[in-house]
Amino acid sequence: LALNIPLLLALGYFFRAELMAVERGFGKINNLFYYRVFLTHNYLALTLLAAGGGLFLLAAVLRSWMVRHPLKILKQVQDDVYTVCLAFIAMLKFPILSKNQDDRWGKSQDDMKVNESSKNFSCCSFSELWLLAIFGGTQLFIVSFLLGQPFTRYLYPVFGFIIILAAYGLGLLTEAGASFMKMNRRQSQALLVALFLLLLFSMKNKMSFLPRPVYSLNADMQEIPEVNWKKVYSFVGKKLKENPDAILITNWNDLPVWYLGENFKNLYVARMPYSNAPAIDPVSGATMVYSLASLKKIIRSHPRGVAIFDSWDSAILPGAREYAHKNLKKELEIDRLYPVQPRYWPVNVYSWGLE
Repeated sequence: LALNIPLLLALGYFFRAELMAVERGFGKINNLFYYRVFLTHNYLALTLLAAGGGLFLLAAVLRSWMVRHPLKILKQVQDDVYTVCLAFIAMLKFPILSKNQDDRWGKSQDDMKVNESSKNFSCCSFSELWLLAIFGGTQLFIVSFLLGQPFTRYLYPVFGFIIILAAYGLGLLTEAGASFMKMNRRQSQALLVALFLLLLFSMKNKMSFLPRPVYSLNADMQEIPEVNWKKVYSFVGKKLKENPDAILITNWNDLPVWYLGENFKNLYVARMPYSNAPAIDPVSGATMVYSLASLKKIIRSHPRGVAIFDSWDSAILPGAREYAHKNLKKELEIDRLYPVQPRYWPVNVYSWGLE
């Protein structure tokens, strides 16, 4: 612990700007509804199984602790509704929940003595369940109330725990069905397989049983632009080869490097100004443009050029899209990557002075 405190202080100093930004936004961000819709709309069966598995897991841990400490707890919660729920769980005699098949809840409190087998009885310890709750709860809290932009990929670290809890819930559902219908072991296994297949087919739009020609990266919420950038820059690259003295203006610094190569000359990136903004972009080597007046001056001082502006970037130079639409020639518009998409992301290519 003594070694961790200086490390935390050092990390807090180096990331003080990010921490201050989080502090300023605390209480103003609420993305919980977004992630709830994401889970219930796209993974409803998995979410319900995980919720049921989590509740039963908590009940099993509490029941284990109560069996170990009957005199401390049972007298205090004898008339509580939750005790009735735990008693109902015990009466079902799930092998997953109990290693002893005797009904301890049917005996009097005086007769309940913790033997060696009950001491070892536990599906998991409080520390393990607490660790699970801390990790999943912390991640859910961060993505819901600290990160301004909701993205489903921020929730994916929790998905492993959701799948584990759903598997536990599926096992409990199988045990309940087998106990109710008085199935033997082989029949219980067949029921488990049937329920698992039913779960898979309930998420048929999430599970691919056969190869598909197209896979969408974000078919769930359509939050990430999916555009055929290769087609856009193939067209632009051809225009630039036909006009070697033409310049390129865009609002992203990495795409020209990826599609046109490094050390591309006559490149300008139009972005919204911010404090300590560099004059030269360190990624692409492009000249940064932070004002509409500078953009107009650059276009007037170069007889030929190409401009690429998308429709969704919130950090693009204000007024750049409108100026290009009114004063430049529109060469191309690409709004999708696949033939059919739930959402379109238009990208416009403009030019001036090209042959």
